[in-house]
Amino acid sequence: MSAWKNGRVQWFDKSSGEGVIVSDNGESFYVHYSTIIPKNSRSLTIARQKERRNLDAGEAVKFQVYENSYSKRIDKVKAV
Repeated sequence: MSAWKNGRVQWFDKSSGEGVIVSDNGESFYVHYSTIIPKNSRSLTIARQKERRNLDAGEAVKFQVYENSYSKRIDKVKAV
């Protein structure tokens, strides 16, 4: 499991459910609505069964980064 990192939403298209988050160290990550944990939910599994979640440009978030030999991805994105 990866440690929590902080960042901000650079942009997020609510119609497609995709966007970009920039971490505090300047690294950019693709974000998909399915990885967003709603503010009122503790479980991503339960959240994935509900409607689409959105982020706003400039919003502060925390997230986890998972890395393998060929890529990095983020998961469990949560507004702070």
